[in-house]
Parts: sequence; structure tokens; C-alpha cells
Amino acid sequence: MLTLTFQIGHIYAVKYDGVWHRVEVVDVSGVYITVFFIDYGEKEVVTSDHVKELKEEFFKLPPQAFSVSLAGLESFAESAS
Repeated sequence: MLTLTFQIGHIYAVKYDGVWHRVEVVDVSGVYITVFFIDYGEKEVVTSDHVKELKEEFFKLPPQAFSVSLAGLESFAESAS
């Protein structure tokens, strides 16, 4: 059986709730791997047996989750009160 060495910042596949997802490794602590779901924008801790190498073809699609913020909401909140 092939044992993976997980590297922070690398992209892997994780089976979560019965479905495969693309993830970026955020932290490694023994068998516990903190991952960021690059297509959903969420973090989760999974065990290393759920993490697999990602096939090269799945690197072509860019991440589908983006961090954003909305400007001007501060003045809207003040005028609404």
C-alpha cells in the first residue's frame, strides 16, 4: 500500500460525505489533516485515510470558491438604524 506524505499547500482529493472533492492541505497533525475545500470555501479536519492523490486532469479547472468582501455596508448599516 502506497503511503502519501502530505504537504501543506498541495492539492489532493478527499472523499467527504461519500463524494470526492478537491482540497488544499492547510495543516498536518499525525493522521489528522486540515483541508480547505477549494471549490466550496470551507475547512474541515479529516483523517489521512480519506485523502488521496488528485489525478492531473482535475488540476485544469481553477478553484471555484473565492474570498470576497462587500464595500460600503458600514454606511448602509448606520442609515438603517
